[in-house]
Amino acid sequence: MEIAVISGKGGTGKSSISAAFATLQERVVLADCDVDAANLYLIFDPVNDYEQVYIAGQKASIDYELCTNCGLCVDYCSFDAILLKATEQGSDYKRVTIDEISCDGCKLCSRVCPDRFQGATREVMIAGEALFDVVKDSLKPMVVNTNRDFKIEVLGTKFNVRTYENDYEAQTTLISGSINLIREIKKGERVIIAQLKPTESFVIRDKNAPVLIKQIDTTKQMAWKQGLLIFESTPMDEVIKKLERWHGTQFIIEDYDILKTRLTANFRSESIVQIMEMIKFCTPIEYTIKENIVTLNKKS
Repeated sequence: MEIAVISGKGGTGKSSISAAFATLQERVVLADCDVDAANLYLIFDPVNDYEQVYIAGQKASIDYELCTNCGLCVDYCSFDAILLKATEQGSDYKRVTIDEISCDGCKLCSRVCPDRFQGATREVMIAGEALFDVVKDSLKPMVVNTNRDFKIEVLGTKFNVRTYENDYEAQTTLISGSINLIREIKKGERVIIAQLKPTESFVIRDKNAPVLIKQIDTTKQMAWKQGLLIFESTPMDEVIKKLERWHGTQFIIEDYDILKTRLTANFRSESIVQIMEMIKFCTPIEYTIKENIVTLNKKS
């Protein structure tokens, strides 16, 4: 017989319950799989036969035989996980290195690495959200392809792109420099949709004409990079999409009348339970959570 005791929150008593089950059998195998605080051993005080470092998943690495040390990956990394460090103390020569703890495994660096660029342009593809800080290279301009009907052309600049598959709009916000938003009519022929200046934002909606928004607050567009979730009179369907992406949860709506609700709130490091408690407190929405599935209903 196998029993698994699982909880998404610390301090709920998993170790105590597991220990209680263990005492019911004379011969039992226990495995504490908590990656942060495996403390079941504190109760049983077992004999330690041997220790072994366990690493799961893929590990980021740099092939220094191919790396040109250009630093593009440093500029693109949104998690500050790629750094230029001196090879020796006091040395002026710096080499690209990876902070394994900060690395999120998004693989954007592997997509923008010049070793992958062919031809006269530096081309990458994005579906989701990313902050680009592009090193100027007049001989090799940057082209960002999106999953929508537009591309971004740039020589050297800093801008944010949000283009998720299940969003009804995509948005590009320029922080510094200048960019062209282009649309390809047919192979070899293209048209410039807009030329953005700093603090301008361009929105492309599925069923509406493109919208150019001037003098936008760029700090809000970059808030996600600092781990901030900002809602300003945001429709509930957009709130749900962001929470699903942010916390890896699934939402089920039992009363679609709640989608008329709008939310204004800021979150940084709160858990999905803490966020839902706040939403419950300030809106007519109630919820239940089971196995990472959040069910929403209207308060009776």
